Amino acid sequence: MPFHLRQMGMIAFIVLVTSPVQGSAALTNTECKECHYDSEVSAKRFESSVHGELDCTDCHFEVPGQHPETQEVGAVAPCVECHDDAAMSLKGSEHWAPGTDGKSHRVDCTDCHSGTPHYFLPPSSRDSPLNSRNVHKICAKCHNNPSKPSENPITGDVFVPVASYLESVHGSKLDKVPGVASCTDCHGHHSFRRIMDPASTLSRSHIIETCGNCHQGKRDDYYSGVHGSLLTEESAKIARMSPEEYAAFIRETPLNERPPVCTSCHTSHSIQPADSFATVDEVEHLCGQCHQEQVKLLDQSVHGPSPDGHGGKRKGLKCRQCHADYHANKDIRSGDSVVSKRNVADVCAACHSDPVSVVSTGHTFEPVSSYKESVHGKGLYQSGLYFSAGCVDCHGSHNIFALEDERSTLHHHRLPETCGNANCHVGVHDKFLEGVHGKIYLEEGARFDKLPPEQRRDFLFKGPVCIDCHVSHRIRRTDRPEFYVQAIRQCGDCHPLAIATYKKSYHGKAALLGSTDVAKCQDCHGSHLNTNATGPDSQLTSDRILAICQKCHKKATMKMVSYINHLEIEKRTLKSGVVAGDPLQRQKQTGLKVLLAFRFLMELLLLSVFVFFGIHTILWFVRGMVERLRHPETVPLEKKTEYYVRIDRFHRIIHLCVVVSFLGLAITGLPIKYPDHPWSAAMFQAFATLFQGNGGQVARVFHRLFAIITFGYLAAHVGRIIATFLGTLHAETMARFRQCPVDTTLPLELRTAGWYFRWFLWGVPVAVAYVPVNLHLQLAGLFSSRKAWKTKLQALFGPNTMLPRLKDFKDLWANIKWFLWLGPRPRWDQWTYFEKFDYWAVFWGVAIIGLSGLCMWFKEFFTSTLGLPGWVINVAMEIHSHEALLAMGFIFSIHFFNGHLRPGKFPMDRVIFMGVVNRHELETERPEQFQRLVQSGKLQEIRAPSPPLWIRVAGTLFGMVALSVGLIIVIWIFDMELGNLLSSN
Repeated sequence: MPFHLRQMGMIAFIVLVTSPVQGSAALTNTECKECHYDSEVSAKRFESSVHGELDCTDCHFEVPGQHPETQEVGAVAPCVECHDDAAMSLKGSEHWAPGTDGKSHRVDCTDCHSGTPHYFLPPSSRDSPLNSRNVHKICAKCHNNPSKPSENPITGDVFVPVASYLESVHGSKLDKVPGVASCTDCHGHHSFRRIMDPASTLSRSHIIETCGNCHQGKRDDYYSGVHGSLLTEESAKIARMSPEEYAAFIRETPLNERPPVCTSCHTSHSIQPADSFATVDEVEHLCGQCHQEQVKLLDQSVHGPSPDGHGGKRKGLKCRQCHADYHANKDIRSGDSVVSKRNVADVCAACHSDPVSVVSTGHTFEPVSSYKESVHGKGLYQSGLYFSAGCVDCHGSHNIFALEDERSTLHHHRLPETCGNANCHVGVHDKFLEGVHGKIYLEEGARFDKLPPEQRRDFLFKGPVCIDCHVSHRIRRTDRPEFYVQAIRQCGDCHPLAIATYKKSYHGKAALLGSTDVAKCQDCHGSHLNTNATGPDSQLTSDRILAICQKCHKKATMKMVSYINHLEIEKRTLKSGVVAGDPLQRQKQTGLKVLLAFRFLMELLLLSVFVFFGIHTILWFVRGMVERLRHPETVPLEKKTEYYVRIDRFHRIIHLCVVVSFLGLAITGLPIKYPDHPWSAAMFQAFATLFQGNGGQVARVFHRLFAIITFGYLAAHVGRIIATFLGTLHAETMARFRQCPVDTTLPLELRTAGWYFRWFLWGVPVAVAYVPVNLHLQLAGLFSSRKAWKTKLQALFGPNTMLPRLKDFKDLWANIKWFLWLGPRPRWDQWTYFEKFDYWAVFWGVAIIGLSGLCMWFKEFFTSTLGLPGWVINVAMEIHSHEALLAMGFIFSIHFFNGHLRPGKFPMDRVIFMGVVNRHELETERPEQFQRLVQSGKLQEIRAPSPPLWIRVAGTLFGMVALSVGLIIVIWIFDMELGNLLSSN
């Protein structure tokens, strides 16, 4: 009521109650109490009510003065006189509007406030009918008729309001928890409006705030989520609607086109506790109300209900397991969403964090962590490339199916389209379909589509698709070495013979160990746009293959292209006669014959040497141990302290170069011999770590460096032999040429040793340049003196020569008889037969291994410049590999035993480092030499002082390290050869 009207009413009321009525004075409050208190109105109850402070005449303002005599009560002031705001709200509410049947169903104040106004209690009083714990009883007078249930026009729920409320989480806690929501907390008090009225507290635009009065945190979460942002947009539209327009909007707008509000999920009156949602199938009954298509896909997917579900209870994946909190559910396009591309992998990890094994490859991996380390994962998480593929890009979101299900996006029949979709690898997909693998894929797909559904599950696909080469979660960058190694192994899954033969070539060996600059499968055959090797469109035909080789070998000619990459396949191809008329294949046919012949010869050589010397070593070990046990050595002290020169400084340095270069060649070369062995991978990984580079390239550089050292010491040694041979005529001439004094008290070998050692330090060119000069100085004396000839012949064929002599064969036979207890031990001279064998084996090995190594090193020179066919490189590698294996196996087993590990020398013979032996060793080990020196009186000429302590210690340490490394390499070779033998069987 307007303020001025209310003032006028109050003035009229005062005039009435203060003016005489019918000529008599009005009654006072005290006079009313004398008659009505405790007879009609309880004074105690009235005074404790909300109206207790009022006078009777405040409401009964028309009581006549002669009331007791006349019995007239008069008019009662309406509630609106004091509660005009409440009255105005009530008149605008649903409780004042006509009913749907056209009759008036208005609610009076006393209908809700209950009983007489004399006893109205405040709502805060526990006994008040309007207290939150009691108000539902008032509402139940009208809204608890089971025969007339209510229907929520938004959700369609049919319910008995008060009964449903009492069973809800709110109603069930009325007597237990103070402040629980009651009817008026949600519907309002006097301003109650129908839910179809946009002004209602429960309309879509207001219900979040209504519920948020109690659930503030959930309200804030809701508005921060995607549903809240959509409702905010919708509420702005609803604010401009009339009740009729709002009702039409609710009726005509599909449920899945409206963002959910509180009652959409929690219902209205029958709200259940939050923990009860664990038993509610929210997929169908909650989220499914709006997201029908997603629920349908989810039910059909691998995450759908398990087939062993009981009683209709869902055992599959629930919405909240991926989308997390319902209230703060963010837009998937938002970076804060738990199912955004950056976060969805962690959601998947909640279930898929255990290692799994791929049946086709047998590889075990952890899906999510492997994905994060892949090129896709690093692109997304490290580079921030949001278009990088995430989990749902490949697997789908709700429509995830098992890989063997043809509906799966990763099914063999659909995978190329998944990877080649418009947002990813479109160009690669097109090239794949043009290649030989793509054609196989299309042919198999056509056959698969023609099969009836019941037979498709058993269809066996043979052609490769994306994950067969790039794997699934662990996809690597294609420009990294590890990808090429992985690709080679995966090609072998379908082409085992091709890979087995490729691994035997240098390309294959180096590639498997990480070398990036050698030819790999895709370099020759192509990657996605690959072709059949023998087809008409192949890039490996005679007129096209040269261009392939020139990608790496710029100076390659047609001679080089006859190099054989796949030996067994080439053999089969040539036997088939399909390409017999091709000139390139005819060259390869010739190369195959030569290659197999050399392989047979080298294997025969290996077998012969190891069988003979293996038996020799075993017999010597047995006989030596028996002798040591029977006759322990007791050496007089003086024979231990007298030292004699056995090896001069030049030869000790040469031997040091031999040891270092040979161990280096073995360590850097063995991984290429056995690229599949874990030791090889570990060795190349160590190279990469130590030198911060590619392990294969580092090993290659060092292998060639050690090869140069090998050629250097061989040239120095040969140069010294020639110079020494020509320098035995006149010491004076040699002295003049050297411009240094000559100590004539020492043998010629010792007099020249120091000078030639200086030559060695100056370098091989100086030593080689000396040869023609010395030859010019000596030729006259050489051809004019018979004595010079005799001296030289004695040096060549005498007892001190390194050339084989008849005595060496006799000593070998005598030694074998001694092994078998058939004769005495032979009397050795300065050099034994097994030492001469070791000596000449170096010349043989360096020549064979060196020449074959140079052929592989400078392949373009040998093929393009010298015009040798490419298969010569295959032959060179075959010889290089077998000869190196022979050298390493012999040196680290037979030579180590003969020189260091046999009884009497164990654990090491240090003469090669100190250069001297004691008298006892010279007398017992070399009796022939010792006797000759004594008879000629030259024994004292070679006597030397005791070697310094630092030489003994350094020589021992170096020797033990070299010996240990050599023995480890022998074990390595044995392990790898045994593995090859077992795998071949």
